[in-house]
Amino acid sequence: CGSHTDYVTLTLLADEGNGGLQVCDLSGELIAVSVPPGHLVRKLGDLMAILTNYRLVSNPHLVCNTPGIVRY
Repeated sequence: CGSHTDYVTLTLLADEGNGGLQVCDLSGELIAVSVPPGHLVRKLGDLMAILTNYRLVSNPHLVCNTPGIVRY
């Protein structure tokens, strides 16, 4: 999935050991996200930025699909 932000307030993501999530830092560099087993990633969405008057922002992110891995 190409670089995007989520419109919602908050997204919770279970990695399930597949990896592939990359988040843009403030300089625009992509950083691979490593999630320990049994943990969730939480991402703020565009609506949270609006609700907090942009004190909290929604970072662009993307998912690199690994061949042979089914994602839901």
